[in-house]
Amino acid sequence: MLDIPYTALIGNNLPGFPPEYKNHNRNFERLQQSGLDWSIMCPGTMLNSNEHSDSVQLHVTTDTLPVPIPEKIKDYSEADIAGHLFSRFQELNVAYDDVVRCMLEHLELEGRFKRKRVGIAYQSRIAVR
Repeated sequence: MLDIPYTALIGNNLPGFPPEYKNHNRNFERLQQSGLDWSIMCPGTMLNSNEHSDSVQLHVTTDTLPVPIPEKIKDYSEADIAGHLFSRFQELNVAYDDVVRCMLEHLELEGRFKRKRVGIAYQSRIAVR
């Protein structure tokens, strides 16, 4: 349900995504039309374990995918964009504990995530050379 950088697309609308995801889109549209102070957590697959290497940190975004996307993706077809994202789904796996921790740390009204979709993923602290 997050925006794909460099495109006018959101992930749920790409070919190959389950039709059930459209329910999330409808709920998002309803929230946008409301006057509520809402935010939507948009993790990838949630895992029971939060065992990960010390070389990763939680990366949180608003409204866009929380993984690096190359600018050249704007030239891909929708099917190619979907294939690119499907090949990287594992990067979006996040532990339940980390998603809950992020939610609890941002419960304040009028907060940073007011009326935002919140992307969450792990990001390596190791510099790529």
